Amino acid sequence: MRSIRRQSVCLLVNLFVLIPAFCHAQSFSAPGRQGIVGDYHLSGDRQVSSMVRINSDGSYRFQYTAGRIEEQDEGSWTTNGFNLKFSSRSPMQPPSVTLLRSEKVEGPGVRIVFEGDHAAQAAAMLDAVVHTRDRLVPANEISGTRALARDATLPVIKISLSLVGMLREYPKFEFAPSAPDHNQFVLTSAPGNLGYAPLTQAAIKAVNGQLFIKMPQLPQELTYEREKARP
Repeated sequence: MRSIRRQSVCLLVNLFVLIPAFCHAQSFSAPGRQGIVGDYHLSGDRQVSSMVRINSDGSYRFQYTAGRIEEQDEGSWTTNGFNLKFSSRSPMQPPSVTLLRSEKVEGPGVRIVFEGDHAAQAAAMLDAVVHTRDRLVPANEISGTRALARDATLPVIKISLSLVGMLREYPKFEFAPSAPDHNQFVLTSAPGNLGYAPLTQAAIKAVNGQLFIKMPQLPQELTYEREKARP
């Protein structure tokens, strides 16, 4: 009887010793700097292409593509346990649009014309809407440096222009005509930091070959898988 009790006690002691060791083996230890370096690709979303490259020299590069929207970032990174901190070096100056003049021209609808070095880019990237007295008409016929709202009628109250971003917000622009019979707006633009989405405010964790990135602009956390080293 004593022998059975002694064996039971030994089993319990061994069990209590093994349980903490087993739990520790199942947990992940924080990766060192070299354990974080590599290329990471977004997983789980086939409509979005995204990559994070973390370099051993302390720099990073980020790319994000969703349809016609392309955003990027670059800068330096530091680590504290599982947590990563990205410090962006992206340009700070936001895009700008300036009204040069409004005028009356022959032809249908309302025209928005861009001039300057970045005219074609502005016409393609800016979503323009013409505000009339009774409705909003998108200027969705794009040709070169021009956007046409064919169905818009006079008088025009104003036009509004906006840029679409997935990971950041852009300023919006509104301009009123200088006369009620003007049906053409001539503008110029500067791209500034168009296409850059700084990750300075993102919460980033590196765990077991994965990056988990939570950005203030997105409701869901993004998961990135590290690319396996080639043999």
